[in-house]
Amino acid sequence: MICPTSHRKHAWDSLIAVTILVSAVEIPLRLAFDYPMTAPVLTLEIILTVLYFIDIVVSFNTSRIIRGKLENSPEDSRRAYARSWFFVDLLSAIPFEPIVLSMGGSAYLGTFRLLRVLKLPVLVRFLRRLELTYLLNPSLLRLGLSTIGVLLLSHWVACGWIAIGGVPPNVNDPVSVYIRSLYWAVTTLTTVGYGDLIPKTNMQMLFTMVVMFLGVGMYAFIIGSIARLIASADHARVQFREQMEQVNAFMSYHKLPKKLRGRIGRYYQYLWDSRMGMEDKSITERLPEPIQADIALFLMRDILETLPLLKKAGPEVVRELVMKLNPCVYGPGDYIIRKGETGDCVFFIKEGEVEVMGDEDQEPIAVLSRGSYFGESALLFQQKRNASVRAKEYVDLYSLDKNSFEQAVELFPEFEKEVRKVAQRRNAGFDTGKSQ
Repeated sequence: MICPTSHRKHAWDSLIAVTILVSAVEIPLRLAFDYPMTAPVLTLEIILTVLYFIDIVVSFNTSRIIRGKLENSPEDSRRAYARSWFFVDLLSAIPFEPIVLSMGGSAYLGTFRLLRVLKLPVLVRFLRRLELTYLLNPSLLRLGLSTIGVLLLSHWVACGWIAIGGVPPNVNDPVSVYIRSLYWAVTTLTTVGYGDLIPKTNMQMLFTMVVMFLGVGMYAFIIGSIARLIASADHARVQFREQMEQVNAFMSYHKLPKKLRGRIGRYYQYLWDSRMGMEDKSITERLPEPIQADIALFLMRDILETLPLLKKAGPEVVRELVMKLNPCVYGPGDYIIRKGETGDCVFFIKEGEVEVMGDEDQEPIAVLSRGSYFGESALLFQQKRNASVRAKEYVDLYSLDKNSFEQAVELFPEFEKEVRKVAQRRNAGFDTGKSQ
């Protein structure tokens, strides 16, 4: 059985989607201009027929996904397909036109041709599956479907206008006939209707009224879709602005000093520039823990490669630790830890630089950058902080609290030995935490 989420299945569905669009464009043209079944047209008909019959075979041998679980029973999958899309796919695949022509008949031939268009909902179903599989932007996908729908509707209306003789008889060139018909279709559907091409017969008037009703509905649908797209296209920025409005209201209500307001504003601006104002854990906390761990490992892949402490730890240690690391940000001049305070966490530097200060008013004795860590001595030896550390610039850190740290060193003795070795070297003389 074929997996419905495999790349080969997606490639095949993409090919079928293209053929559906070709049918949706070519068949109305053939009905409107009533051109003969020439060799190129017959070749196209054969290709589409073969592909559609192959698609039926592929569909019969494709498993289903039910509640996130792959259906293991081929019989159940085939029975479900036979009860749903099989009849539509079969009608779309049967080459009625060559069959009717070979029998010398032409009555109702146009109706048989239109059966190929029945497969059009399959295109929508395919795009919906792509949205779920590749997490496409729903608003952009909706806009894409709307655009395809509008273009196809305009094309069909233009072909219908040609079929009922809406184009003046003095226009004989097929290209000019189609362009004039498409012009009439667009102006009517968009409710503009300049009046230079008007219906004259009863059939044309009835057709025009139907198209006007379609145009009103289409106009409302497009305006609504565009409005929703604009509203949701930059959802992150909208949420960030709402958050900033709350922060500004808070600062105004409490009458915070201008200097402090500036620091807060620059902090939020940094959050927007570095992560679009989003907190990773707020996005991932609803996911199962194994997926959270995989996301954390991916997001921290750079820092995991640069930290010698974690390089020497086993994969089970790293996976345990990444779930307990908490991201935090400090601005220029902010003290991350102060000398003499009780240590309650260890810090890992993701981006930026920090200065290690012997005393707060002295010159820094060292500068730590990406891939370094600090604060482990106070946790291991149950002592006060022996130095202050402040941010030299905006710095992204990961903190590991005391309880999580103690659990890690207790569960994984090799990890504890490595941490203790580095901490002892630091007590003897400063070490950056990188490989020496």
